[in-house]
Amino acid sequence: MQEPSLHDYDSRTLEAVILVKAAPQSGGVQGVSVFSAALDLYRNWLRLSPVSFRVPEEEQRFGRWDRIRFRGWKPSPAQDARPEARQVGQKTIEILGQLPRPEQAAFLSRVVVHGLRAEAEAGRSLALLKAEVLGFACEKLGPAEFVERCATFRQLREQLDLFGQSHLMPAEPIPYAFCYRLRDADGERVHTCEDWEMDAAFLVARKRHGEKKALEDLTRLYGEGLPRQGIAFIMGTSAASATSTTDPRGWVVHGLVPFEDQPQATLF
Repeated sequence: MQEPSLHDYDSRTLEAVILVKAAPQSGGVQGVSVFSAALDLYRNWLRLSPVSFRVPEEEQRFGRWDRIRFRGWKPSPAQDARPEARQVGQKTIEILGQLPRPEQAAFLSRVVVHGLRAEAEAGRSLALLKAEVLGFACEKLGPAEFVERCATFRQLREQLDLFGQSHLMPAEPIPYAFCYRLRDADGERVHTCEDWEMDAAFLVARKRHGEKKALEDLTRLYGEGLPRQGIAFIMGTSAASATSTTDPRGWVVHGLVPFEDQPQATLF
């Protein structure tokens, strides 16, 4: 049986494995979009939205590595033209269980890429990137940048309040930009992190140990510890950049997943 591609999907029941709940993005026709990045069982990327993480039904609250079944359909091009975009019938979500830990690396190995340029030129807006970590930086925002971030933060909170999702946000805006310098098959680039788990980790550490120690701990964990253990980066584009550029510099880090290169199968 031939594996379906994303273009075969219209409105139908789908199954997918959740990889990351991405930070809400502002802009575009829909204002603020909260989405989950997922892979279907044929390793096609899916950008699932809108997704409520505060539904009253316990059986519909999903997380990373959960395998879910749901009714999904393509949004109109005016709403989101990215090929992976799928709107989700929230009440149709059924959690089937978790992908077992021993199977996770093998599941990801068929979609991992070692460069973003080909993904961008192909029109894709999500990728799992395996790259060499050259550095991790916590860059202090300038006064004007922080004022702009605070304004965006307030706007996001107000809009997410309408959907009961403001709890997804960190308690306050972060006065730093967290960035990775990566080397992949296309060269070296700096990618900004839009990973709210990282922001939340900073706020918790700052409350416990102060700002200086929090930055040191964050750098030690995300810049040294996790890369040493083996990670891949869930990369994505914004709605604005997805159709306007094929430059991989426009991609951001949505999340990290544990990943080590799998040995090639042999006949012996």
